[in-house]
Amino acid sequence: EARKEGLVGSNPAKRLGQHPELIRALRNCFQSITLMELFGLKILPLTAASTSRAPWFCLQHGLTANDGALLAVMEEHAIHMLATADRNLENVPPFRTYLVSDL
Repeated sequence: EARKEGLVGSNPAKRLGQHPELIRALRNCFQSITLMELFGLKILPLTAASTSRAPWFCLQHGLTANDGALLAVMEEHAIHMLATADRNLENVPPFRTYLVSDL
């Protein structure tokens, strides 16, 4: 939504992080989050156990904290397949990554 509205460029997370007023102007993305349940999607919590495990993924595979946390939550819930556009998450055992271009 932020890209569509011309609020951000090539690094939306950085730009939005630096300008919280832009986040306050977004509406569609929050509606989309609430619609996820209708499609059977579930948002999983970042627990103390997955927080403790995340640094291992970061150090072992050279991942960012966000990516390490994602994989730690997936591991905790026995989720082994991930659809993403993030090539940094390719070839991280035991996960099977399906890049957006693969879909």
